[in-house]
Amino acid sequence: MQSPPRYTFNYGVNDQYTGDVKQQSEQREGDVVKGQYSLVEPDGSIRTVDYTADPVHGFNAIVSKSGPGVHHTPVAKPIAVPVVKPVISQVAAVPATHIGYAPAPIVAPAGKFYNASITSQSRSLSYDTSIASSKESSTDSAI
Repeated sequence: MQSPPRYTFNYGVNDQYTGDVKQQSEQREGDVVKGQYSLVEPDGSIRTVDYTADPVHGFNAIVSKSGPGVHHTPVAKPIAVPVVKPVISQVAAVPATHIGYAPAPIVAPAGKFYNASITSQSRSLSYDTSIASSKESSTDSAI
């Protein structure tokens, strides 16, 4: 048969350089835990928490504060706020225009004739493309 769990511990910090001041102690006898911890709040007061925990009542804590509770009241200084007038500009209404683009003409092999007809919204475009044979185009390229 095992004995019920038992322990006791405590620790404390008192660092005047950082202002970290706190302590804790706790003990356990079987399923019952009792303890206390305290710390220094930013306003200089000390918060102390006494707690107990057991299977019947659960965790219960009593929190208390002691010592000076100095709250620094901020001094509100009036600030001059510049008055800004809204800027309203009128933008001329520009009618929306749609520009239709036709695809590039389709190039057929040399010596062939190709006729393409393209319809775009309100216009009808037609391309007649004839490609000269390679002998004819070589005389034109010398220009």
